[in-house]
Amino acid sequence: MYESNLQINIGLWKSANVLVQGQHHDEAFEVLKTIAQQAIHSIGAQVPAIDLPANQYSRIDEAEIASMISLAKKINELVLQNNQMKASTLMSDYIERLISLLISSKTEAEIFRREIFISIIHKRMKEQSAASLLHESNAQALEYKESEYVTTKEAAVIGGVSDQTIRRWCEKGKFPEAFQTDGGHWRIPQKYVKTTLNEAQSADKWMRKVDSDTRNHIGGAVNEFDIEIEYS
Repeated sequence: MYESNLQINIGLWKSANVLVQGQHHDEAFEVLKTIAQQAIHSIGAQVPAIDLPANQYSRIDEAEIASMISLAKKINELVLQNNQMKASTLMSDYIERLISLLISSKTEAEIFRREIFISIIHKRMKEQSAASLLHESNAQALEYKESEYVTTKEAAVIGGVSDQTIRRWCEKGKFPEAFQTDGGHWRIPQKYVKTTLNEAQSADKWMRKVDSDTRNHIGGAVNEFDIEIEYS
């Protein structure tokens, strides 16, 4: 994360050094503001360069520039080595030194540090909010997919058999694409069930109203374990 911005900063530091050698301190200070903006952005903060306080008395010398370039190179090396902890520590020192070069007033420097901190927190909260919305969206999508399956109890009501029979059929592979959840419960694709649960429940209520003698006359006693229903 740091490497790209700090490599750019090294080039800008060299530009600032040329300006300092030519006694163009005001221009060098503007370059310094750009360097600071890039460094702040590299840690996830969003503080525009125009918000950086102007230090009209700042006079950056070549020794300071050389020291900052050396520090930036060390951070780049640590990033390449994937040593994030040390890179973060040096990055903190790097930004702190930039602030001291930019702002002479301790009060203004403290306010600026606070703005950086608030910006980072704000960005983090936005990311968490976006992640929460994504999680909610995925949950809704999962719920929609769940509606395409029925439980063994629902399938039993629809098929007019017991829950145990449906589970037995699942184990025999009579419902392709049926699967067990982490809790061991079977889920059967709705497409293998010819009617919906509501339709089956309505039919069951109607059948219960039919005289039991009439039902026995029509179908007689049925042993559901001898039934092999083909779902398609």
